[in-house]
Amino acid sequence: MLKNFKPNQKTGIKSKPKITLPKKTGKSLDKEISPKSTKHSTPSSNTPSGKNKGSCKLDKEIKDITAEGQSDSSKDAEEIVKTTDSIKAKILESLKVLKDANMEYINQNQLLHEEVDSFQESFKNVRNEVSEILWESNRSKEELSRIRVIIESPKSRLKEEPILDFDLSPVKLPNEDIMVETLKHLQSEISEMKKKIEINEKELELKSLQNSELRSTVLRLKDSLLTESLTLQGEESHIACSNCLLF
Repeated sequence: MLKNFKPNQKTGIKSKPKITLPKKTGKSLDKEISPKSTKHSTPSSNTPSGKNKGSCKLDKEIKDITAEGQSDSSKDAEEIVKTTDSIKAKILESLKVLKDANMEYINQNQLLHEEVDSFQESFKNVRNEVSEILWESNRSKEELSRIRVIIESPKSRLKEEPILDFDLSPVKLPNEDIMVETLKHLQSEISEMKKKIEINEKELELKSLQNSELRSTVLRLKDSLLTESLTLQGEESHIACSNCLLF
């Protein structure tokens, strides 16, 4: 029976056909394995897309925080600028008021000095006039006293005069009436001269009183001006110190 069996002879048992797979290259294997293995093996958080999303959220939060900080700092800066501007305006206003007051004080002081100078000039003029009046009055007084001496003692004066030393016996005397009239006239003139002398003396007394009053007023004015100048100098030094402190 074995002899009659042939290997190439077909029997009733059919053998399974062999499955042959096509050979694949390395690139195709990498393409098929890499995405699937990464999808199932690694979690979604470790993927680059998840990292990008987390970083974007952090960037947004950081930007919001920085924007809020910048807005707060800008508000604070604006408030500081406003306060500084208001303080600056107040300081400038006070300095302007102080400068105006100082200028007004300087002008008043200058006017006062000018008035004092003019008063001194007028006082000098009055003093010169009074001295001239006194000199003239003294001169007139001396002349009047000399005339009085001459009038009151005519006989002695006549004896002293060398021109009148001659003999009057041959000369005829004038009429007595004429002599009486001349004497009356001389007496009237003497009385008028006496009145004038008294008037001049009274005027001199009045002038001396006025002069003494003027001197007293001048002395008082000088004392008041000295005290005012001292007080003004003290105020000027105080204002300069405050200006230095403010500037």
